[in-house]
Amino acid sequence: MKKFMKVFVLIGVLLFLVQPIFGAGLQTVKSALIRFEANVKWAAVSGAWAGIRSTWISSTRAATAPKRVARQLRMLEQNVKWSAVSASWKNKRSGWIARTRSATTARQVAQLLLSLESNTKWSAVSGAWAGIRAGWISRLRNVQDSM
Repeated sequence: MKKFMKVFVLIGVLLFLVQPIFGAGLQTVKSALIRFEANVKWAAVSGAWAGIRSTWISSTRAATAPKRVARQLRMLEQNVKWSAVSASWKNKRSGWIARTRSATTARQVAQLLLSLESNTKWSAVSGAWAGIRAGWISRLRNVQDSM
């Protein structure tokens, strides 16, 4: 029983120590996802997006697991018009969707978000995105590098 308790306590301590690292990574990805969405033009998303956007933002902010954030990312992508993404996205999309369904880490979700953004046309994002993008990418790459 003592061994079991020691192992249990050790696991608890380890989880306590690594949670800020993984939690911070997930928070960065959530913020980046919301920021990206805020810079996607209304003309680049479906008409239905206006009715679900507020709930989507709340759900994205409230997400506590990478799988939930990946679901929010997938929901955004599903509302982005084909005209807003590169022609090659059609070939990449099914694999990307599958990876959003299997993502379990902030690192994976960061990679998926970077992939969507890199396949989004400049005409689909705000003019301000050009000035925001480099720092945005850097923060997501830091999540990838830290995990």
